Amino acid sequence: ATMLAVPLFGGSAVPIPSLLAGMSAGIPVARNFVGYLGIGLIVQQLLGHLYGPLAVTLVPVLCALIGLAPGGRPYLWTWPLHQAPSVIAATASLLLITSGIAAASFFTPRGAARRAST
Repeated sequence: ATMLAVPLFGGSAVPIPSLLAGMSAGIPVARNFVGYLGIGLIVQQLLGHLYGPLAVTLVPVLCALIGLAPGGRPYLWTWPLHQAPSVIAATASLLLITSGIAAASFFTPRGAARRAST
């Protein structure tokens, strides 16, 4: 239940004031927050707790560095660079958070089995 509370409340806290103020930046910020959280959960389960935050830091940097096609449009895999109404970006972030929650719910984090046996 706690894992669901973070993306639901944390992701919804950004767009509400932005929408009330007439800004459209809140939706992509919330979408990216949820996607980054999903990436962090996935990487943390696969590689260990030290690498989740590193992945969350590296994904936007890599997208910014190599994520634009020659025409200036973002590649499909660079969902954080897509515009606010992008269905591709919304789908990617929802898939990432769903996969991250599933990984955190059903799999033992890497290294946790070794610590428990000692």
